[in-house]
Amino acid sequence: MRHSDLRKLTQDEINEAEWNNPENWNMFLYSSRYDTRIVVPQRSTYGVSLNFDHAAAYWIVFGYLALPLALIGIIMWAYN
Repeated sequence: MRHSDLRKLTQDEINEAEWNNPENWNMFLYSSRYDTRIVVPQRSTYGVSLNFDHAAAYWIVFGYLALPLALIGIIMWAYN
């Protein structure tokens, strides 16, 4: 989608057009700077995917990884 086309659409229409664009999908990973959603539905399967053109997506991944590791570290520290 050309940038000039984006000015004529509502944000919901832009989000839908970007989601339907196969160039924004790499297997199951989604990345579109024009899509304002952080969490989008998967194309071919059930579930959701993160829009990795948003910084918040990286914080979500970091949180999912850091929280369990922190809890394991606290438990290990408490029992030593």
